Amino acid sequence: MKRSKRRVILISLAVVVVGLIGAEVFISRSIGRKLANTLQERANAELTYDSAWYIPPYGLKLTGVRVKRDAADVLTVARLAVKLDRIPRPHQQLVINSIDIDAPVVRISRATSRPSHPHKESEPKQKLSTLFKLTQLRINSGEVRDERGDEPMVWKNINVDVDTTQQSDAKYTFALNAKDGAIFELKTAGDFDVDELLLNLNEFDLHAKHDVAHPSDALPAAMEKVLRKNGLGGEVTITLAGRISKADWSLPKLRASGDFKEFGSIDIVGSAAGPTDLQGKNWWEAIEHDFTLKPHDLSLRPKGFQFYVRRINGEPARFTGGVVQFHNLAAHYAEDQLELRGARLDLKELPKIAFREIDSTVNFAGAHTQYSPKLTKVIERLQPVGPFVIGGDFITIPGPPPSEYDLRISSDTGSLNLFDGRIGLSKVHGDACLTRGKLEGQNITADIFGGDATISGMYEWGDAQAYRGHLTLRKVDLLQVAAVYGESSRRLRGRGFLDADFDSLSSAIDLNALSAKGEVEVLDGEFFELPVLKELLGATKPTRKAATAGEAGALFEIKEKVVHLRRAAINAPILGLQGGGDIGFNGHLKLEVVAAPLADWRDNMKKGNIPIVSDVAGEIAGGVQRLLNATTGTLFYQFRVDQTVHDPRITTVPVPVLNDAAAALFGRMLKEKKSDERVVDYLKAEQ
Repeated sequence: MKRSKRRVILISLAVVVVGLIGAEVFISRSIGRKLANTLQERANAELTYDSAWYIPPYGLKLTGVRVKRDAADVLTVARLAVKLDRIPRPHQQLVINSIDIDAPVVRISRATSRPSHPHKESEPKQKLSTLFKLTQLRINSGEVRDERGDEPMVWKNINVDVDTTQQSDAKYTFALNAKDGAIFELKTAGDFDVDELLLNLNEFDLHAKHDVAHPSDALPAAMEKVLRKNGLGGEVTITLAGRISKADWSLPKLRASGDFKEFGSIDIVGSAAGPTDLQGKNWWEAIEHDFTLKPHDLSLRPKGFQFYVRRINGEPARFTGGVVQFHNLAAHYAEDQLELRGARLDLKELPKIAFREIDSTVNFAGAHTQYSPKLTKVIERLQPVGPFVIGGDFITIPGPPPSEYDLRISSDTGSLNLFDGRIGLSKVHGDACLTRGKLEGQNITADIFGGDATISGMYEWGDAQAYRGHLTLRKVDLLQVAAVYGESSRRLRGRGFLDADFDSLSSAIDLNALSAKGEVEVLDGEFFELPVLKELLGATKPTRKAATAGEAGALFEIKEKVVHLRRAAINAPILGLQGGGDIGFNGHLKLEVVAAPLADWRDNMKKGNIPIVSDVAGEIAGGVQRLLNATTGTLFYQFRVDQTVHDPRITTVPVPVLNDAAAALFGRMLKEKKSDERVVDYLKAEQ
């Protein structure tokens, strides 16, 4: 009898256990299917899991949860605990009170970020208020993986805690706290309507920080690498209030501040509102936005620049209508001082970054600071010092196409140092236009070598470099010119004048490529300490000493590293010279020279009473010829000059010839000079 009772009890217990297990399995699978069906209906996503356990009275635990859309993982969860409002009957929906999610991973890929293709619905969806009575949501050790780029961006250690209070069937108040390790903390509160999908944010406070000295594995590795490489650390705070619905959203109050330690800080204040669906409109047209951005000793490094633009201060910038307006900002780049009186940053042209209507000044310190590679190339050629006003448009384009710019550069007191600093221009006054690969200016004036210059021309760079233009020099101190080129200061003195057209013959951008044509003149010159002229003076053997200071002029051409003197003359009281030929950039000479000891000529004119008063070339030549016929001895010489400027060889032509043009030129030298007469004018007249 006792055995039979025991057997009955054991069988009953077994039946109960089997029943409980079966019920547990049935309820677990039933709830799991309902969760999967709900997710499929609401989000067009597929839910699978490794195991599901029902925990009486209303609990359910899932492990190995996977949510897929279009066969791609959207979400994986190690463990998911759900607390229900009740055990659902076969045809009832789930009513969820709380969700606890452990180690979720959200994946964003090119596949999952595309819009899904919803299934055709046969009947309207139930209101969310019939599915949820959610009072609590917990996310522990979450992770977000953005896999759309070449290298995944991974945020780790995300923890979220949401507590809600139900005000009506559909309306809840909530308080949310979220943390990402020591990187950020978010606190927000408000209310939401689950049926109308309406969210009111009464409070939103986000605080994020980064410590360069203590890197965090919570941030994506690529982002952490960029922050550490640039030494970016500090704190960011964002506070806002707003409203988000299915149709539109608004943020009437937004404040943000960033304190980046040694890189300064920035304050942002503003508002924005717009539709959730732009319906094909441009974002700057559909979204109303108005923000001000106030920098405080802010530092930024533009792409391609070697250094940071530091200590940016000034009036707040305004961002509205897709355009950022800048006013009265000042900053430093290395030793250079920057001032931005105005500019527009046009974001409507994204991905182009377009700065338009720039009005700025760069005060170059002269340290030849490295800017972007293209700007540095221009700066190295010009070596500017002092203030230069820069205005116009500058557009950067991502990818291989180069930047576009149309800039106007002006100066009143700046300086330039050309040809590796050998030629210095000070008090530069004028305007130049800088476009992509081209710098062009008209009538730019400057002080040079103690005199002044006026230049008009252009300079092109790139694969094919070139320059051309017109240059005028006045009253240039030849003593300073000689010092630049290493000549002894006692060899060359006087004031120089130049008027010439120039251009380049090849892609080289140095003096070796120079081609030019024009005229040059020297006043009050001391020439006869130069080796060539000293040798010529000695070869003429003037009978008496006289002053050597005089004037010189030449009509010249420069081509293929050779200066060709078409006609040249020196008029000094002791000696007159005229001729022509070639002087190479390497110092090689090939000249033909006729010399006349003018001091001796004047003595013989007085003795023979031979006046030269006419301005007609033929009459002047005739007077000179009478002088030569009436005089015994040698009154003119003809030489050939070769070898080099430092070691010239002078060869005397045995039978010199003085043609009418040469005679007329010497005759003009003998006459009393008028105030406006120049040797160059004589050369032109005798051509």
